[in-house]
Amino acid sequence: MGFLEKIRNKSEKTRKIIVWTITILIGLILFSWWIHYSIKKINKLSNLKERENFLKQDLNVPAFKKEVIDKIGKIKEEREKLKGSVKEEIKNLIIEEKNNNFKENNSK
Repeated sequence: MGFLEKIRNKSEKTRKIIVWTITILIGLILFSWWIHYSIKKINKLSNLKERENFLKQDLNVPAFKKEVIDKIGKIKEEREKLKGSVKEEIKNLIIEEKNNNFKENNSK
């Protein structure tokens, strides 16, 4: 007789006890595995936060921000200068084109 045959020959009350015992054991095993996995994840996240805080302290963020803001300001100034010079170039080209058209019209 196999294991299942022995269980089938038991009373219904005994079979229910066996099924519930196995179910509870499997549930406890899965629950303990889940707890273990969650603790590992929490530790990993806390380590990441510690590293992030360390990096923020190491970079001296306020000074870094000031440098970046200053560089952005300089870039904006240069861009405005270029826009102004482009506008001047366009004006000069328009004036030159008008002068050329005027000369062509007067020479005819």
